[in-house]
Amino acid sequence: MEYWKKSGNGRRRGIWIAALVLGAFVLGFLLRGGGHDASVQTADKPAATATADGHKHDEGEIDYWTCSMHPWIHLPDPGKCPICSMDLIPVLKRSGQSGQDEGLREVSLSSSAMALAQVELTKVENRVLDSDTRLMGKVEYDETRQAYLTAWTGGRLDKLYIDHTGEVVVKGQKMAEIYSPDLYAAQAELLEAMKASAKLKDAKQEYIRDAAARTEQAAREKLRLLGFGQGLASQVLSAGKPADHVVLTAPIGGVVIRKEVEQGAYVTTGARLFAIANLSHVWVVLRAYESDQPWIRMDADVRFEAEGIPGKTFTGKVVFIDPVMQDMNRTFRVRLDVANADGALKPGMLVHAVQQAGQGGRKSLAVSASAVLLTGKRAVVYVADMAKPGTFEGREIVVGPKAGDWYAVARGLKEGESVVTRGAFAIDSSAQLQAKPSMMNPESGMPAPVHVHGQAPGAPGTAAPGAAAVPTAFLERLKSLGQAFKAVGAAADSGDIQQYKKASEAFFKALMAVDPAGLSGPWLNQWKDLSMLLGNDAVIGRETSSIVEARWQLAEMDGHMKRLEEVFPHQGALTAPKAKPLASMAAQHAIVALYKAYLPVQEALAINDGPGASKAVKALAPVVAAVDGVGLSGPALEAWKAAKAKLVEGLKAMAAAKPDDLEAIRTGFYAFSQGLSKAVSTEGSMGAGTVYEIFCPMAFDGEGATWLQPDPKIRNPYLGSEMGDCGEVKGRVDLGE
Repeated sequence: MEYWKKSGNGRRRGIWIAALVLGAFVLGFLLRGGGHDASVQTADKPAATATADGHKHDEGEIDYWTCSMHPWIHLPDPGKCPICSMDLIPVLKRSGQSGQDEGLREVSLSSSAMALAQVELTKVENRVLDSDTRLMGKVEYDETRQAYLTAWTGGRLDKLYIDHTGEVVVKGQKMAEIYSPDLYAAQAELLEAMKASAKLKDAKQEYIRDAAARTEQAAREKLRLLGFGQGLASQVLSAGKPADHVVLTAPIGGVVIRKEVEQGAYVTTGARLFAIANLSHVWVVLRAYESDQPWIRMDADVRFEAEGIPGKTFTGKVVFIDPVMQDMNRTFRVRLDVANADGALKPGMLVHAVQQAGQGGRKSLAVSASAVLLTGKRAVVYVADMAKPGTFEGREIVVGPKAGDWYAVARGLKEGESVVTRGAFAIDSSAQLQAKPSMMNPESGMPAPVHVHGQAPGAPGTAAPGAAAVPTAFLERLKSLGQAFKAVGAAADSGDIQQYKKASEAFFKALMAVDPAGLSGPWLNQWKDLSMLLGNDAVIGRETSSIVEARWQLAEMDGHMKRLEEVFPHQGALTAPKAKPLASMAAQHAIVALYKAYLPVQEALAINDGPGASKAVKALAPVVAAVDGVGLSGPALEAWKAAKAKLVEGLKAMAAAKPDDLEAIRTGFYAFSQGLSKAVSTEGSMGAGTVYEIFCPMAFDGEGATWLQPDPKIRNPYLGSEMGDCGEVKGRVDLGE
């Protein structure tokens, strides 16, 4: 798979920034209601003030000032963004809302913004999900029905009965005649041994009789090992003299697909003479995309048509699904076993296949694919609040497989809810400008725990002005959730995927058992958001297929539990024990060495030093290879294989780039950073200290990218000296000294 298309230059980035800033102003204008003259002053309306963005805004309506590039920035006064130095833009208060009861992910659009976005809605419904998976591939030989005719011993090929490929043979048919001095001598030895045994059978000394018998048996065994069967040996004994030539016969019936030798050639023992394939059955090897995986099942019947046989439909059975995904094109092989009695299907033919898969008529909850902003198994949808026109709730859901224009819903939606199927990206952009969680920044704008000055947030009996206190009973109910979370962490450390699935299911039940009775205002909004995220974590966890995947999932759940502890602290009851490293101490030290060799590349790119980065890249290859030699096994080996694929991909791209081609080096650097992040987080590299993962939303023309650093001071390797301090700390791993 082509990893990124990152050929943008400074000019493209400048155009993109200008376009985004213009879009920010338009959205800000529409969110204010659009079209009214803010400069008009009335007796009960404060005077408008000209601000840094060149527009006039009513001072009483401005809630805070933010940056269109970094919407998590909230400042009380106009000015410059502390990260990128762009002019701040205002975010206005919406009349009639205090903010206490507004949902954390709630976004409201004015009527003019709705019209501009052309918002359309579709209901969530129960329906039968059937999928026609279309695949392409080709016909291949059945490897279990192939055989080679080989020379039993060295000699001269005096005659070939089959002199060209494509000829049909039956089992036992003559194919070649070989003269071999070794075979001739072995036959003579057997005849002489038999004569000696016959003469000595009446010898008085038993050891003489035994020696003669053993000599005869050894001569027979020698012939057998040279390829002489019982029938050929009997012919030699009947004739009473060695045969000059031996005939080699076809081991199976089929078609000669390769002829390896010519008549008169001298061959060595074991040399291949012919390759034969039985075409009564063939394989059809198809390429399936990653998204097709949920619908491909063993023993399923698959219909296909061959390019060279139009109008005829064949059927094969799935007998193999490749467990390895091809990185280059994100496909995997699916093999069909197909009967081919008439020989119509020829190896090498191209085929088009259709597999029909479904739920046997059963209905399941489904959402329109156009409503889903997909981010892996998780997805963001915007649900319309029918009681408040123009108001939408951003909701993270868990989706199942895609069937046509629909996704199965594993969690997060109810039948009859209306979701945005057109205009979702405009609403998501609006959420970003309001510094609310969105597809691009899922944790953006999470409010700090609401609390009274001088008291711990969420502590029993405390409350923000106008909000009820958090009930002590609710905090006590969180204890069981903390215990369930610790069990999930222990299951991940055990390496038992079934135990992890069970622990995730138990966590989900514990979460559903937490009664939020007594919560209100911001506390209730925080709990609704966190219970949604943690519930999704548990659902994904109980469907995880590998322990490495489980540990990555656990890291995300841990982040949500830490936020829960911040909002509703309860003496560490929600804190999970630190995950044990998967790898041995030797492997951890090797990964630390890899991380330290990576840092000079990051530092060089941060100052636009292409030659320096290229020089540092040369030191990476042997360090990557060193990790392979430290005796990884089990889950640690599985984790390393997943990380290594990205490391190698990035290393190849960086090594192939010219020293002055910063864009090419940065492209490979991002892939390498992804692999290193996986290695550091899953293998548990003790001795690396604190590793910070930094995210830049502007890298690669707005596609965004991450990298690792030993400290939180931003040194952007993707934008270099242009905007070296652009970025935010996405996460950190404390790995000890």
